[in-house]
Amino acid sequence: MRQMLIFNEDLQFNQRVGMPVKVYCRTRQKTLALGRIQAITPHFINVSKTWFMRRDYLIIGIAPTE
Repeated sequence: MRQMLIFNEDLQFNQRVGMPVKVYCRTRQKTLALGRIQAITPHFINVSKTWFMRRDYLIIGIAPTE
């Protein structure tokens, strides 16, 4: 499996199967969180007990195979 940027369907898949995701800040060029998705809203994602605005960060995880 390879890592890639993930979108709504991929986020829901990762949350459902309990796969960890990485929250990456482009400005600081570093990973801010690594863990399971605890909650998803249209504008925010909660990873490792921290809320992140989805438009401000890259969310990286595993995409389901077709």
